[in-house]
Amino acid sequence: MRSRGHLHGQWHLWIYLSYWALFHGDRQLVDSNADRKLISVSIRRLEESELTSIDFDRRTRTTAFTFGDFRLVVSATEDQDSMDDRDHYWMFFVPNNEVLTVGPAGIKMEQADASQHA
Repeated sequence: MRSRGHLHGQWHLWIYLSYWALFHGDRQLVDSNADRKLISVSIRRLEESELTSIDFDRRTRTTAFTFGDFRLVVSATEDQDSMDDRDHYWMFFVPNNEVLTVGPAGIKMEQADASQHA
């Protein structure tokens, strides 16, 4: 399903208020500061890759999503002073209308709000 120009499947990851970088092996392909065209081309490579693990480091507030040979590393931005417990670094939507979230309040699984999913 397409929404606002983005492809959304039964599973999708929304990164928010965070820095991210995509690696293939040890080589960085792209990061959140790159040109939008380069981001689009690079991220498309994940569409056919299976998510094999999610590792969250509470101390550094860094999450690594592994898709076969690809690794998407998401870390909290430097400007954390303006964030509160309602904010999220990322939201991972799953088919049963639940969403796994990570933010200043920690990691939580909750019911997905219809407005979050659009």
